[in-house]
Amino acid sequence: MKILITFLSIFLFLQSNELEEGIKLFEEKKFEKAFEKLLPLAKKGDFKAEFYIGLIYDMGSIKFMDKEKAVQWYLKSAKKGFARAQYDMGVMLSKGEGIKKDLKEAIKWYLLAAKQKNPQALFNLGVIYQKGYGTDKNLTLAKKFYKEALEENLSKAGYNLGTIYYKKDNFKRAFFYFKKASELGNKKAMFFLAWLYENGFGVKRDFEKAKYWYKLSATKGEKRAILKYIEILKSENKTSQIKFWEKVLK
Repeated sequence: MKILITFLSIFLFLQSNELEEGIKLFEEKKFEKAFEKLLPLAKKGDFKAEFYIGLIYDMGSIKFMDKEKAVQWYLKSAKKGFARAQYDMGVMLSKGEGIKKDLKEAIKWYLLAAKQKNPQALFNLGVIYQKGYGTDKNLTLAKKFYKEALEENLSKAGYNLGTIYYKKDNFKRAFFYFKKASELGNKKAMFFLAWLYENGFGVKRDFEKAKYWYKLSATKGEKRAILKYIEILKSENKTSQIKFWEKVLK
């Protein structure tokens, strides 16, 4: 019995190493080598290997591009409960890539991934219920899913929440979510946060903080922030800096 347990432990260890090597090769964009390493594991039913073979067929390279095969492998992995594969099944069904477009079926897969706190699935559900894609609009559910995605540090979920409250003139709540998203690096949220600081909406007016967030947003390439920051620099007669940012705009 001890010999059998030892043999199984060695086998599982070696298989784990093969999987890690295959994933590393994928991340290094060495898709052919990754495919060779992962396919035998996928054929044996390893759910992570199945998922990565799906990824290779989905977006690995032109040589492997086959959306139908991607769906087949995603589905194998998704049925075993792997959240990333469940999310990608939702994406393929939403777009109709490799499978007939079916928004209701996409929602089912997103929900399964969302139960495992997959941030992208949570975000997509927020969009779906906010816009009414494949289902009735439900802003309460949209906000719920966005909040859960934000808890997983997905900045664009905070930005979308901020815009929801901003459009309703609830600037205090808008400020709260734009700040959260800005702290996570979202350039669009930074622009709106700066605007709120500049105008004193939802927060005490603070021009220095507005300037800070406009500049940070501008450095990330947000065009509206660049234009606002140039305005500020013009008011301060900082000619050399103005020239730099005007070149950035071109």
